[in-house]
Amino acid sequence: MNHWGNVLKEKLDTRTARVCIVGMGYVGLSLAVELAKAGLTVRGVDLDLERVSLLNRGESYLVDVAADTLAPLVAAGTLSATTSFEDAGAADAIVICVPTPLRKTKDPDLSFIPPDLGIDITKWNTIVTKYVPLKGADGKGLKDGMGNELARILITDMDGVFAGGDAEIGPLTVVACVGNAHRAARVIQRWLEEGKAYITDDELMEDILTNLPVYDKNEQVPWLDSAHREHQAEVHGPERASCGNYQEVELGFANSQAVREAERCLRCYRVAMVAV
Repeated sequence: MNHWGNVLKEKLDTRTARVCIVGMGYVGLSLAVELAKAGLTVRGVDLDLERVSLLNRGESYLVDVAADTLAPLVAAGTLSATTSFEDAGAADAIVICVPTPLRKTKDPDLSFIPPDLGIDITKWNTIVTKYVPLKGADGKGLKDGMGNELARILITDMDGVFAGGDAEIGPLTVVACVGNAHRAARVIQRWLEEGKAYITDDELMEDILTNLPVYDKNEQVPWLDSAHREHQAEVHGPERASCGNYQEVELGFANSQAVREAERCLRCYRVAMVAV
């Protein structure tokens, strides 16, 4: 590690580092909260004045980030936000969490990434990230329902550069986006504090269990049918982009729907089989 790396590590270890996060959406705010909880001073930058004002009052604008978690951090002065980029110049570390740029065709535009950086781009115009190789009983690699490697670490081939969400695997549902943001926040926090990106054994098991076929989908389970699945619209490709969902995830559940779906999932036969 070079001199500046050692200086940053010392500041991170002593919790004196100042972190600037550009973009305070699902990934940015989740990461900011985790870093502030760890004792670092975090300054968020976002052009949305209403979002900045809410954050500085300790009020959450995301369902997945509780106000009672956010408010103490704001009151303690470890987390704040601004619409100005001037504070970024005084930061020890800058994390950029902004929406995926689009071409006129509504496809992701990754042309801002110089080819000589060594960051791989797929034929679908998404960013390649590292992963933990996993194999099933048949010897084949374990992949998620979209064909992506299962246990992704979200760091690219360039150390310190991460990718997640749409830029990594294409359009996602709101549930997948929130989960991806939480994973990114935890991995980036480890990289900032420890100098290395990895996923824990618990996260690895979470990835495996999420895609574990432990039940027969055709089996009739009467008591499971007592609660219907809440409908969540899925929009993909150009149609999704035209709805503005590359800028922000909007097709999620209402609060009441989310609660009902969570209660239904907790009664699920699949969860019971995993527990057994």
